[in-house]
Amino acid sequence: MATLTTRIAAAIKGFRFYASSLAGTYGWTSWLFKNGRLDYRREAGRIYDNSVVLPAHGFFWRNALYPRLIVDTKTKNESGATTYVEVEGHSFPEAVENGPFYDHTVLWYGTLISWLVDGNAYWYKVRSGAGIVVGYVYIPHTQIWPKADIDNPGGTKLITYYEYQPVGGSPVPIDPRDIVHFRHGIDPENQMRGLSPLMAALREIVGDNEAGVLGTALMMNAGLSAIVFSPKEGSTTADPNDVAEVKKRWRENTTGEMAGTPSFLPFPVDAINVGYKPADLVLDKNRALFVSRICAGIGFDPMILGLPSEQKTYSNYEEANEAAFKNTILPTINIFAIQLTHQTLRPDFGADAKTKVGWDLAGVPALEEDETEKAERVNGLWESGLIKRSDGRRMLGLKVDPKADDVYKTDLAVGGADQSAKIADSSKAKSAIKQRMKDSRAVFEAIQEELSD
Repeated sequence: MATLTTRIAAAIKGFRFYASSLAGTYGWTSWLFKNGRLDYRREAGRIYDNSVVLPAHGFFWRNALYPRLIVDTKTKNESGATTYVEVEGHSFPEAVENGPFYDHTVLWYGTLISWLVDGNAYWYKVRSGAGIVVGYVYIPHTQIWPKADIDNPGGTKLITYYEYQPVGGSPVPIDPRDIVHFRHGIDPENQMRGLSPLMAALREIVGDNEAGVLGTALMMNAGLSAIVFSPKEGSTTADPNDVAEVKKRWRENTTGEMAGTPSFLPFPVDAINVGYKPADLVLDKNRALFVSRICAGIGFDPMILGLPSEQKTYSNYEEANEAAFKNTILPTINIFAIQLTHQTLRPDFGADAKTKVGWDLAGVPALEEDETEKAERVNGLWESGLIKRSDGRRMLGLKVDPKADDVYKTDLAVGGADQSAKIADSSKAKSAIKQRMKDSRAVFEAIQEELSD
């Protein structure tokens, strides 16, 4: 396999996309558009070149890197409840984070592109001389395909090998045990593959691309659509050389930095606009519709990408950001963790059924509470007597006094009542003493008065 690793490294250095590869890779999507006359997959080209898809991928990638990849094992806490505890120092996260050619940030970047645009992402397992997995390499989805026609008696195996096509080389079969295959669900037409979440939005991707081209062309053409010059009735036929010169000067004077320069025609003509006016095209509304549907395929609201959104307001941007993480990014990386557990952690690292791949979500900005809301929540737990003052102070990141803070609110309440009772008893005693003193003084004054008589 060392030779294969070398060939993959060469492919990374010289990698490029071929139109034929793209068409072959996505031929299975034709069933989505049987009623269409256009091959939208071909028209869409490289899906991630779209001005919505790539920013969405970038947002997804940057935020998916906040959680830390870990290995968890199932155990029971002091109360007997089942929980998962991180296995410190496990070699699996190290193998993912420090690959032979790049770190995990680059590995996940390619993985997410393939996941979104193809529904299939692939890692090749790099092994040491002793056969131990020490790293992973991303293989582009345009260079590898699952197959099932080798050593498959009775069709009992779904995938028997992967066909890897190195750049400029011959196809190489790879044992499934050396591949991690992330699948986005399952393709009903080919159960060896996943189904891209963007396949149903190909029309919108093509439409958005064309709207971008048209909008740019109009801007470069001073906002003018197609113009036809027709010699006016009764005028002499224009000389072909004059026509060519007029076309040249018109193009120069209405496009680029020369837009707006006056043009003079050597013969009388009628100028006929054969296209729509820019205002009639409502490009802004059409593009907004395309954007919303493309983002829906990924699971985002356009506002988190700074794109037009009917829901976009300053006050709910944070809510959209949090929703994107909780409803899309978090479930997706959870799927990755499940597939990594079954495809490499257990078979390659000897993990048992109680051990799995997980994510440490501490420090993820989208999941962090507002400081005021957090303080109010902790104070509510303290006031209700559910946590000790030491627990509350730790939750707020405050210094804890092990002795003074190891109390519940109810403990202080009881202590306060006892103290109040003591104070009340003391006050009563003082009053009684004062009263007795008054009585004694009155008796003393009465005796003195009798003696003086």
